[in-house]
Amino acid sequence: MSFSSNKQILAKTGLTIIGLILLLSGFVKAFDVTGFAEQIGQYGFQNINFVAPLIVVIELILGICLLLRIRIKVISLLSLLMIFLFTLLYGYALFSHKMYECGCFGKIEFLKLPPAITIAKNIILMIWLLLIYKYQENKTVAKYKYLIAITLVVCGSFISGFSFHPDKIKIPQKHYMYKRAVKETVLPELFTISHDSTYIVFIFSYRCERCWDAIENLKRYNDSTIADKLVVLAAGKDSANIFKDYFKLDFSIQEVDEQLLLKLTKVSPTLFYIKNDTIRHVIQGSLPVSYFFKRDYLETN
Repeated sequence: MSFSSNKQILAKTGLTIIGLILLLSGFVKAFDVTGFAEQIGQYGFQNINFVAPLIVVIELILGICLLLRIRIKVISLLSLLMIFLFTLLYGYALFSHKMYECGCFGKIEFLKLPPAITIAKNIILMIWLLLIYKYQENKTVAKYKYLIAITLVVCGSFISGFSFHPDKIKIPQKHYMYKRAVKETVLPELFTISHDSTYIVFIFSYRCERCWDAIENLKRYNDSTIADKLVVLAAGKDSANIFKDYFKLDFSIQEVDEQLLLKLTKVSPTLFYIKNDTIRHVIQGSLPVSYFFKRDYLETN
């Protein structure tokens, strides 16, 4: 079998695989277009999140046309262009807004990939689409395939329309304590703060499952290369020492009245990074591995 024949086989295979990827991506987002619009806002493009339904429909059209071999030349180029643009936007969101999830497959957890793998995957898909463009020719398409394509696109469009609620889109905002002087908060009431020291303040609730997930990462934050002092504040009481016995912590936990902690944050867990008497960073809802915290927050500070 010649080298050229191998490329043709690879191109044909790509039509099916890339078509399925685009179709799956489009239909998954179609069922939660509002969530996809929020993702666009988190990328840093709040002003254009209204295009979310259009993007979903375009993905559906491209995926269906690749699967059914409709207008292969132009569809492969348009698919390549879309993936290229998405990769650029994702790279911008990754480095400018610390957005690690691309949102390619909505909220399906097992399809969420690390940034490096996401970018590598997109590069492979773009190379594959170039092969498709070069080695696949437009062929006469049976009318029933057009009927199938139109039916699927119409169904996807209706689903997108029903799941898109512009009034419910949550606009990402900076935490109100970001860049705020420590003396303007209740933190000095909870522990003594030295003006020439740096602090990691971790706030969590014993009832919060995500907080339990974050504790193993937090152990690595008890490191002088990250901050001079780690302060851990818990809402409520661990009366039976279940939490402490389970994790065998090498740092102390200060248990604080929940209402007082609500003055600091309503999201558990929350991390504050304090330097020069100012809250320099705020992370809510999860805790990155200490390596990525140092790389993405401290080294870029």
